[in-house]
Amino acid sequence: MRGAVAADRLLARPDRPDAVYGLFDPNGNDLLAAARRYGLRVPEDLLLVCCSESTVYAATEPPVTTLSLKPRRIGTAVVQLLIDAIEGINTDGPVEQVIPTELIVRTSSQRRPHRTKVSPPRSPSGD
Repeated sequence: MRGAVAADRLLARPDRPDAVYGLFDPNGNDLLAAARRYGLRVPEDLLLVCCSESTVYAATEPPVTTLSLKPRRIGTAVVQLLIDAIEGINTDGPVEQVIPTELIVRTSSQRRPHRTKVSPPRSPSGD
């Protein structure tokens, strides 16, 4: 409910953004619904990306681009680091670990290029 209210407030502004990143699920659905209420077309008027692990966004209209932070991988890595610390496995300095994310690009973040009609060149005057 709070996400829907925030989406409405954001898209009702006269200086509304032309792109939005929804940090929590179901922000993508909240933003899609708010865009419809305000007559905004996604992606033509509003680009949209949402942080989510849900496959539901592949079936929305339009499909929403998602960023997966891979929380299960993060949880597994954190548990392993905790086990290593409890077991006294020593490292020389802080442990740094990079967990890859996954960006699934879908229609909601792909603005189509504007088509420009090009007229054929005119003949110089007097010819």
